[in-house]
Amino acid sequence: MLFDLRPKTSRRDLYDFDRELKELIKSIELNPLTVVIGIRRSGKTSLLRVTLSECDYPYIYIDPRFYVAPTYRDFAYILKNSIEDFLRRYGGVYRRVIEFLKNIKGISVDVSTLSIEISWRRNERIELGELFIALDNLAKDLRKPIVVAIDEAQELSKITWMPITRIFAYIYDNLRNLRIVLTGSEVGVLFKFLGIEDPSSPLYGRYIHIVKTRRLSREESIDFLEKGFSELGINIPRNIIEKAVEELDGVIGWLTLFGYTCYLNSDTCVENIDKILEQAIKIGR
Repeated sequence: MLFDLRPKTSRRDLYDFDRELKELIKSIELNPLTVVIGIRRSGKTSLLRVTLSECDYPYIYIDPRFYVAPTYRDFAYILKNSIEDFLRRYGGVYRRVIEFLKNIKGISVDVSTLSIEISWRRNERIELGELFIALDNLAKDLRKPIVVAIDEAQELSKITWMPITRIFAYIYDNLRNLRIVLTGSEVGVLFKFLGIEDPSSPLYGRYIHIVKTRRLSREESIDFLEKGFSELGINIPRNIIEKAVEELDGVIGWLTLFGYTCYLNSDTCVENIDKILEQAIKIGR
C-alpha cells in the first residue's frame, strides 16, 4: 500500500524510485561500502529494505536507534536481535550459519530455538571483527556476498568504546565477501563520523559510493497521492491534493502521512496539511 506508514519492503509499494533502486543494487554488487543519504522522511529506509529484498543476497539489518547513548550491553542487545532475525530469514542454511557463529567469543547459540546470547561481561565480550570474519567465511561458503546494512548509521558516532570506522576499514580492505550499506539523514554527522575528508580517519581515501534519495516533483507528488487514494477507493478533491503538494514540497514521507490521515478522516484533509507541515518544520530544524 502506497500510504502504509511503515517502511516499504516490496518493490510494488516503492513509488517511482526505480533509478535509485537500480543504483543501490549495482553499488552493492560492486562496492565494499555504500552510503544512502537524504533528508528525513525521504524514503531511505524503504529504499534500503526493498533493495535488500530485491538483490538476493543474505543480509543482516541493524538499526542502532534504540538508545540515546548506547552502552556495550545496549549494543549487544541490538546485535542479538539482528543476528536472530538473520537466522530466521535464512532457516534453510541455519546449521551452516551456526557453525560459523558458535566459535566466536562471546556468542552462544541455541539451535532448537534459533536464538543467541551475546555476553556483555568485559572479559567475555564479543569481538566485532571476529563476527565479520565469520560472516565473510559464511559468504564464501554460500558463494554470494552478505550485506551488513546499518540504518541511520550516524547513531554509531555515539559509540566511543569500540573503533567502528577502523573495523569498517578492515572489512573494506580484507573481507571481500561482505558489503556494508549505511543510511543517514544527519548527513554532516555521518560524514564526520566516517571521516571521509579527514586524513586521520581509517576510511580516508577509500571510494565510497553515495546514493541520494530525492524529493518528488510536483507532477510526481500529485500522481503519488492520486494513486494512493485510488488504491484505497476514496475520492479527494483535486484542489486539496494540489494544496498538499504545494505545502509538503515533494517529501514522500510527509505525502504518505497526509494521504493516510485523509484516509482515516477525509473531512479534515485541509487541517491535516497544516498539522503535517508543522511536524515537518519541527523535525527539519
